[in-house]
Amino acid sequence: MNDPPPVSPELAALRHLEEFASFGQFLFNFGTDILALPHDFGREELEAEIFTPNSEIMQRICLGLLKMVSSQRGLTFENFEEYTRRQYRSKKPYANPFGDEAEPIKFWDLDVPTRARILHQLSVWVFLHPERIRDKLKTTSDKEQLEWRMEPCGFDCHGNTYYILDDNRLYKRTPWVFESKKAKAAKRTGKATKRRRVSSEPPEDASDETKTPGGVWSCVCATLHDWTIFVNSIESSKDPDEKALCAYLKQDVMPVLNKVWVEMEKQRQLQAAVANRKRSSRLDEKMARQREDEERAAAERREAKEVAASLKDKQENERKDKEREQRMKLREQRMKEREIQKLQSSRATSATDDSSTSGTRRSSRRATVAAEKEEWAFDCICGVHGMNYEDGTNIIACDSCDVWQHLKCQNLPPGGEEKEFICDLCRKNSKQADGQPPSPSVIKLRVGPPSPEKTRASAPSLGASSAGITQSS
Repeated sequence: MNDPPPVSPELAALRHLEEFASFGQFLFNFGTDILALPHDFGREELEAEIFTPNSEIMQRICLGLLKMVSSQRGLTFENFEEYTRRQYRSKKPYANPFGDEAEPIKFWDLDVPTRARILHQLSVWVFLHPERIRDKLKTTSDKEQLEWRMEPCGFDCHGNTYYILDDNRLYKRTPWVFESKKAKAAKRTGKATKRRRVSSEPPEDASDETKTPGGVWSCVCATLHDWTIFVNSIESSKDPDEKALCAYLKQDVMPVLNKVWVEMEKQRQLQAAVANRKRSSRLDEKMARQREDEERAAAERREAKEVAASLKDKQENERKDKEREQRMKLREQRMKEREIQKLQSSRATSATDDSSTSGTRRSSRRATVAAEKEEWAFDCICGVHGMNYEDGTNIIACDSCDVWQHLKCQNLPPGGEEKEFICDLCRKNSKQADGQPPSPSVIKLRVGPPSPEKTRASAPSLGASSAGITQSS
């Protein structure tokens, strides 16, 4: 037989408490009818609940007992201590466990033995109102009512009395000590006396004796292992009381206990298996939730990393765009400054040609500019520009700024050079002067090798045509 699990000192002390055993027997007989407790609520469940702080079932038991004792309405567990203290003050003031302060001591702040004594005392006071018990009890026979009274099941050679309560536990009470007046006189004279054990009947001269508290209550057997050890300990005894007790236990008690404990063990194993399955299920659910949390956290980290990388790329692109924009603005500014300088120089050189007619200027523009000035400006919308630039194609000069451009870039047909021509830059400047928004500027790039005219510009003589339209041969 396997040894039972060890019992804590607090639980062992609770099992040796007579008030706790008596209250457990009260719940066995009346708990289902009076307090609406479950049918399977036994001594083990009571032990577990009384040690559990703020136990709901214990609060229900306390409140149910108080309602059976007190006629006060509106009782709740919040005022349980106050109205229970009132019961103690009126019925048993010397044993009041709740104190005399304005606020009574809370039930759960008391130690476990004190809680058990309070519950036992309330169960005793319940019998002061038997009509309340009868109203709640179901129909019971006279035989069942006689079984409510617990009688001793036997005695041992030391005069101890044994009881078997309905929780299948064996309890023992040590004998009360009786001391006669003759024994007291013998002690004073120093004479030896001999006390005979009385197994079941009290001494005949008990009226001449004084009874002193001596009966100590204790729990002898709480498990099947304890029962087996106890029966084996008295099996070989020669004392008639112990022989009778051993015979009763072996014939009438142990067979029933074996069946009960076997069934209890099956139920316990079944409950343990169900609990293990529930625990395994809870563990699986917990692990699944943990995996989901980890996957969600990893996804959030990846998303945060992607967002950070995207933000970094966006900032980098914005920085590059800003730098590019600044470079373009600076370059455009430099190009405008060079264009302004070129235009000012070209306009200064073309000021002497104002007396001639426009048709004459277009026909003789090239010769006049070449004759009066060593350099002339070429700046086409296609981006090609330079001083004295010629590439062998037809070119035309602006009538306003005298800057030369390609004829084909202005979409002019051959012979269009004879008509009046104003370049895009001069038209834009004219619109700005009139308050109209400017058109987008064109960035012009110099392409190709330097013009050979750049070299011939420093020669003593210039090769120039007298016509306004110049075509390189």
